[in-house]
Amino acid sequence: MNHPKARPYYRLLSYGIGSLMLIASLGQTVAEAAPQPAVPQTQQTQQNQNASNIAVILDRQPLPLTLPPILIHGSLMFPAKAFFQAVGVKFSIRNGHVTAVNGSIQVEGNLSSNKAAKGKQAVQMPAAPTIQNDRLYVPAKFVSLVMDKEVSYYAGGGKKTVTIGYNEGQMTGFRRLMFEAARNGDAKVIETMLSRGVGVNEKMRNEYGDNTALDYAVLTDHVEAAQVLLEHGGTFDTQRVFQLLVSQDAAMIELLLQHGIDPNMPLSNLNGSLLSVACNEIGSMHPDGTETTIHPSPQIVKLLLDYGGDPLSDDSLTNAVQAGSRAVVQLLMQHGADPYRMDSMGSTPYQRAVIIGAVSWFTLDADTAGSSGSEQPEGVHHIPIFSVLNEDGTPLMSGTIVVEGTSNPGFSRKEFNWKGEDINLDVPDGDYKVSTIMRVGAAYLPSGKRIQVDQGKATPSVYRLPALNVHVTIANAGDDQKHGFATLLNADGTNLLTYVEVEDGKFGLYLPPGTYKLSDYRVQASIYQLSGDTTITVSEKSGIQELVVTMSEGALKLKLAAE
Repeated sequence: MNHPKARPYYRLLSYGIGSLMLIASLGQTVAEAAPQPAVPQTQQTQQNQNASNIAVILDRQPLPLTLPPILIHGSLMFPAKAFFQAVGVKFSIRNGHVTAVNGSIQVEGNLSSNKAAKGKQAVQMPAAPTIQNDRLYVPAKFVSLVMDKEVSYYAGGGKKTVTIGYNEGQMTGFRRLMFEAARNGDAKVIETMLSRGVGVNEKMRNEYGDNTALDYAVLTDHVEAAQVLLEHGGTFDTQRVFQLLVSQDAAMIELLLQHGIDPNMPLSNLNGSLLSVACNEIGSMHPDGTETTIHPSPQIVKLLLDYGGDPLSDDSLTNAVQAGSRAVVQLLMQHGADPYRMDSMGSTPYQRAVIIGAVSWFTLDADTAGSSGSEQPEGVHHIPIFSVLNEDGTPLMSGTIVVEGTSNPGFSRKEFNWKGEDINLDVPDGDYKVSTIMRVGAAYLPSGKRIQVDQGKATPSVYRLPALNVHVTIANAGDDQKHGFATLLNADGTNLLTYVEVEDGKFGLYLPPGTYKLSDYRVQASIYQLSGDTTITVSEKSGIQELVVTMSEGALKLKLAAE
């Protein structure tokens, strides 16, 4: 009676970094795959010859070996010398003691013992190193420990293959780990994933869009992670450097400059080079709809200039003037900027500086002009730096300050607009009082605030705003009337003290003791008379006053200069 042939039972041996797994095929029948007793040398030799066509794949690339792996009693064994020489691993055997060193990894074992040691870790192996035909063979688990990679054996369809490395599912997981490490700034995980064969510029479009891991590291401001990726050849969308201007991440910008980013490269949709955009203000919109103005960073501008930024090829100087940054103007002038060069709008930085009273910014200070002595060389001077803090101690980043001279007959009153932390009080040495400080939504009339300027230095150099003591609401302001300027006069209405910029129909005041009068409200070309709580009396014990005023129904139209 003819018996049907036994159907092959396929299995795959995976000698992982962890425990031994039996998950697919050896290409033998069940009877053939059963554990075998020790066989004579002639049978072992025949068994080795049957396994002589085993191919080895390392990190998804064929690995040529002078001798192939073999099966001994069902265990996959590697010819130690042939394999370790092929992969560049140091290997030795002395008095039956086997040692393999792969970089910082050292694995040791002994003939006839299925125990191995990886550093201080003891590992059980399915078989012991053995001698066959005067050659040392080590088990697949030993190779897995040395290479720090999975070792899998597949036999089926007439092919026998050993794969050293990771399968596609594992590699997908490693890619995901690298993206998350880039997002979270974990440089060590990035290095590990790269060592496991993840391509530095691979993308996972379904999960992370058209981005590389370096894109994520740059966008999340993780310098150390970005450095690892750059050192391994990482690339990114260079237009993303604009986000670094918003976050003002000078360290990341310097790293990218060190790796070849061009400070003069155009930024798409921004009508300017990287340098020129860095010299300008940037409006940053928040998810809640509010907007923050990012002022130019002198540190970043200096980096761009030091790495070859050319202020003669763009509108950098114009932008710095319009942004109100004297520090950036000075940096650009040091690097050859020309205030008389026409900008892309048909004007010059000089003409723009005239409008805001900033012409003196083009003259280099003594320290930036190369003077180390106490005397100022001809053509350079110091401009006193002053700053104003909000009530909570944070810098007031924009506003207007009015100072009046008290000791210099040739100086009466001057108004300075500023943006950023520093106010450039371009005044001669002398004594001054601060008469008014204005910001969006409020005006302050400091009482007795004095500034002394000596050799170009202001003392004190910082003023902290007091708390507002008057809050005013314009009750009937329409949607198109909520932004304008209210006029504050003295008690009898004969002297203009200040204008107050109204924001969303409201404004605040800090007033010293005295009596004041709110006169009118100007919205674009219209002037409305104010009524209601227009007389304000402040005493030492007044506390905070909440006032309500209303606009007149009719408006007086301002006569514009062009009419």
